[in-house]
Amino acid sequence: MCQHETVIIVGAGIIGLSLAWRLAQRGARVTVLDRSAAAGEASWAAAGMLAPGGEFESGETARFAVESLRMYPDFVRELEETTGCPIDFRVCGTLEIDSDADPEHQAQNGIRSYAVDLVEAMKLAPGMAAIEGAFRFYPDDALVDPREACRALLSACAALGVRIVENCDVKRIGIGSGSVSIDTSQGVFEDDRAAVAAGAWSGAIPLTMGGLQRPLPGTYPVRGVLAGRKFPHRTLGPFLRRGLSYLVQRESGLAIAGTTSEKVGFERSLTNETVANVIAGVEALWPDFAKGTETDSWLGFRPASDTGEPHIGRFEDTPLWLAYGHFRNGILMAPGTAARIADEMTF
Repeated sequence: MCQHETVIIVGAGIIGLSLAWRLAQRGARVTVLDRSAAAGEASWAAAGMLAPGGEFESGETARFAVESLRMYPDFVRELEETTGCPIDFRVCGTLEIDSDADPEHQAQNGIRSYAVDLVEAMKLAPGMAAIEGAFRFYPDDALVDPREACRALLSACAALGVRIVENCDVKRIGIGSGSVSIDTSQGVFEDDRAAVAAGAWSGAIPLTMGGLQRPLPGTYPVRGVLAGRKFPHRTLGPFLRRGLSYLVQRESGLAIAGTTSEKVGFERSLTNETVANVIAGVEALWPDFAKGTETDSWLGFRPASDTGEPHIGRFEDTPLWLAYGHFRNGILMAPGTAARIADEMTF
């Protein structure tokens, strides 16, 4: 990429920041706009499960998710070495209970797993309840702390001169001849190319091309509620998951229970009953969760797409790229999405 080329990215979550970092490494002058605080929405709320086995069975998106997972060790290592910011990352596997996935189809798409019995399951996940069910272990699944990853990305972007504009609400995007203009609450930004990575808000941004209104591929929010409790140190190895309930534990000892899947728009109210249901679901899997201290709870809006597939790539034959609609897998697909779009923009 030539030094004079400029790019605007709408959205400063892990997808937008990863793309900004990769483009800035190639010499682009990058401006990132965010409607609130950088990395303050879905990326901040996510548990950080990098687990395609619980999400996909086959298809292009499954293969893309697996490829992005393979990128993660180098992605994290480069970020840590570049910035000095530590990132909690480890390959820990997932113990899936009563999965309805077809393991043969998954294996054909790069998702490895094997069946285990209850005795083996309880060795893999100390403290797990002795529950009846069918157990599968996915050894390649990994965990990352998204907040630490985003903190490192912000540092890496700052070192390369990326401009981040917070509290900047995008009102509309206009595509002209060889440029993109973005009308915001802080004025108009115009650059050679742009990318939309605004999560669940992406599809609602008004777009004009040649003076005519055009819809972007649609998105909608799916709310997830999580609860965390502190422990002196980590005792659980893999993720535990059964249906919508899952549990992860960070290296610090923080255990995170999730989650609901609610189509309630951008409703931010959080009831004690909802949190109690999340906790009850996880305690049925791992009774030790009751022994944790300082219960905290929070929510996030997963960016679901109208098509059920993420939108990753160029919007028609225009200088606008799309990087949204990853649903529960934005953290997982961040390295792959950034690499794909950076390659396309600099082709």
